[in-house]
Formats: sequence, C-alpha cells, structure tokens
Amino acid sequence: MKQNILVIFLFLSATCFSQLNIVPMPVEVKIGKGDFVINDKTTIYFLPSKMGLETLATYIQQEIKNRTGLNLQIAINRNYQNKKSNIQLSLDLYKVKTGNPCELKISKDQVSIEGNQTENIFYGIQTLLQLIEQSAIEKQATNNGQLLIPQLAISDYPRFPY
Repeated sequence: MKQNILVIFLFLSATCFSQLNIVPMPVEVKIGKGDFVINDKTTIYFLPSKMGLETLATYIQQEIKNRTGLNLQIAINRNYQNKKSNIQLSLDLYKVKTGNPCELKISKDQVSIEGNQTENIFYGIQTLLQLIEQSAIEKQATNNGQLLIPQLAISDYPRFPY
C-alpha cells in the first residue's frame, strides 16, 4: 500500500513539471499564461558594472544565435523597464536569501534574470537556454522566425553541495 501511494505521488509530482524539462529542477516554479516572443527585435539589456554582466550578455547572445539562428542585439540601458521584447540581466548585491538565489521571470514583454552574484545570473541563463532549446525542439517557432517561451517565474538556489 505504501509503495502504491509513493508511486502515485511521484507520478503526480513528475506530471506537474513535465512540461518544463529543466535540469536540475528549480526550487520554485510558477507557470503563467501565455508566451514571451523571441525574435530579431529582442534586445539583451544590462547595466554596466565591474561584475561581468557584459560578458554574460555576450554569452547569452552567442548561445541563442547558435541554438536558434537569431542574432539579438545587446544594449546598456537604465530604462529597460519601458522596453518591450527584452531580456534583462541584473545584479542585486543587496538581495540576501538562503543559498544565493537566482530569479528568472518571463512575462509577455520581458525576461528578467536577477541574482546577487554573477554566477547566479549565469545559472539563470542556463535555465533560460534550456527553455529556448525545448521550445525549438517542440517546434513552437512561428512561421516568421519567432520563438515562443512560456511565461513563468522561477526562484532557485543550490540545494546540493558540490
């Protein structure tokens, strides 16, 4: 009986996150409604800092180009909130939570990757790249060269010591 309950629980847990296929599975995932569209007008924004955000912006630009063929622009911008179709990398040194978290938020108009260290933003980029790859594999690209990424919010931090 206990084994049956365990099997049912594991099945239901896996079913809840089966549409994401993110490894490792984030600590918290909230799925939204709708999609963010990545196309040739999407821009990667970052604020200048000594913490390596420009390097991360270049990295995500190259990875998206390699995986989708889309060549996104990179811009330094302090008013990114007013822009549509953007990917924002931001460092919040004052954000103190357990395990140095990363937050990835995908809305209709923007993707926001925020962390209190550049390595956490890098991990958020890895999650976004997995979503992009999954979207491309599932052929969610529209006819006019756009790629659809599901709206969601992810909060994550390292759970296992390495």
